[in-house]
Amino acid sequence: MELAEPLVSVVMPNLNKGNFIKAAIESVLAQSYANFELLVVDNGSLDQSVEVIQELARSDDRVHLVREPRRGISFAMNAGVRTARGSLVTFLGSDDVCHKGRLLQQTKAMTRDAPKVCYTEGWIIDVAGNPTGKLYNRDIVTLPEVHEGRIFHQLLRNDFVIGGSMMVAREHLGPEPFDESLGFAEDWDLLVRLASQMDFVYVPTPLYGYRIYSGNTWARGNERRFHGNYVKTFEKWLKELDGLNREDRSCILRKLLKSEEEIDGKVGMLQVAVRHPGAAGLLLGMVTSSFSRRIRRSNLS
Repeated sequence: MELAEPLVSVVMPNLNKGNFIKAAIESVLAQSYANFELLVVDNGSLDQSVEVIQELARSDDRVHLVREPRRGISFAMNAGVRTARGSLVTFLGSDDVCHKGRLLQQTKAMTRDAPKVCYTEGWIIDVAGNPTGKLYNRDIVTLPEVHEGRIFHQLLRNDFVIGGSMMVAREHLGPEPFDESLGFAEDWDLLVRLASQMDFVYVPTPLYGYRIYSGNTWARGNERRFHGNYVKTFEKWLKELDGLNREDRSCILRKLLKSEEEIDGKVGMLQVAVRHPGAAGLLLGMVTSSFSRRIRRSNLS
């Protein structure tokens, strides 16, 4: 990668986050790395978001408003990527913030180690923007022992990367990197597909401020929506991903069955077997293993 400071495109999707978006944009404008453009893709907001974005854009020409009809976060993210002029692309939620050294540290990591994808640790903030004292990869998800290099198999098993923190060369994204059929887990899906082709590098410094509150996607009450998108994602992986070994397929099937159970209140193994005939052997093995464990527990008792 070139040693000169590359232009970084920061894509920020937004839908009715007028109470938070000023802090999000200002955290980008405060970066110690100056060669960036901020593409704020408004997804049909009905609150004061557009006015806030326009006001900040008038004071700094690196801020650009991209207006889109309300079609979902994946459409908004793809619109931002298509508009991006930078050789590097990264993301930020419009209700999140980033450390002032984020772009500098990530671009240095990309240049020094020549990785294809760079992601960072994050800290958790509350609805008021105050740090909670929690770190993303310590208190929210568990960072696996192997979390750099080729982490395809690890990412299949656990979504431990803050999607917004990823930085990737624009050339590897294409015009529609995010699956527009997904309204959730679209970043995990993209990360897994990228991990099947290229190395990852991790910056352990907390550079991404992830806001958890009642109005974001991590809030309770969205479980059915989450699991519906998980089912779509896991079915697609089983059908389309190359390089899946038996353990990968077994893990994905377990996740698929769990999500279907959350939605329908039943295991649904037969339904999965019908949709994925090649997985019948794995499903039979899972049932046999479970049955054997029950027999062993019964004998011990």
